[in-house]
Amino acid sequence: MEIVKRVLAVIAIVISVVFIIACLGGIYFSWSINTPLTNTFTGILTGVERVLTVADGGLERVNTRLAEAQSNVDTIEENVETAGDTLSETSIVYEIIDRTVGEELFPKIETARESLGAIAGSLVAFNETLEAANEIPFVEVPTLTTELETASERMATIQSDVEETRAELRSIREEAISKPVTAITMRTTRISDGLETAQMNLTGSQNNIDEKLERVGNIKSRVPGVFDLISIIFTLVFLWIGLGQAGLIVLSWRYLSDGSSEAEEKEATTYDVEEDVVASEVEEKEAVVAATAGAVIASGDEEE
Repeated sequence: MEIVKRVLAVIAIVISVVFIIACLGGIYFSWSINTPLTNTFTGILTGVERVLTVADGGLERVNTRLAEAQSNVDTIEENVETAGDTLSETSIVYEIIDRTVGEELFPKIETARESLGAIAGSLVAFNETLEAANEIPFVEVPTLTTELETASERMATIQSDVEETRAELRSIREEAISKPVTAITMRTTRISDGLETAQMNLTGSQNNIDEKLERVGNIKSRVPGVFDLISIIFTLVFLWIGLGQAGLIVLSWRYLSDGSSEAEEKEATTYDVEEDVVASEVEEKEAVVAATAGAVIASGDEEE
């Protein structure tokens, strides 16, 4: 039974040594990947900042286009008011309206819609990158909403209304007839309302992007500290496990050492006992010899 215990103690020492080596490797690994991970996620957040900055500038340009388009619509409505109740292709007002719609309003709306669609698509696609960044413990990057997609859809409606206005003006020219100005004002009113709503949406989106830029900047400054904290936590955990294993090694070694001492003491005690027995036997033999010698001597004296 004692041998089994000693074997188990040796096995415990070997396993503890393996655990200590693994803990040291874990500590090294937790710090060796610290810098690469910090650089990777800092790069991701830098890319987020770059995309948001570009998007913010793009929305500013789109908003400027929409403001110019609104000015064109106001010009159209002012000229329509001077045309009276009907509009014919022979009037100067018709030429002004037709040129404003075809050469100024439509290109601005078309460009604004294409730009907004591209910006919305890139930002929504970039949400996957933001969601990946959110996998970092203690880090929460604000993902982008789909509000720009809604604004892009509204721009499509506005463009459709502009195309209908162009078609209405074209029919006046081709058919050489007069039409009520309401055929134009009905559509320009919808266009104006749509532009106003779109501008409000874009302004809100720009404010939202500005807030996200600020938050991303704050998060980027925290990333190194977050990874350092994670490495420290892993280091403390591995040290705790390693110290526990070191304690187990000490106890096992002490058990082996105490067992060896007891065996040596037992062996020494046995040896001492054996020596005492041998000495006692020698003394007894010497006594017997002495007694025998005395008896022989006494017998010789009597004979003389």
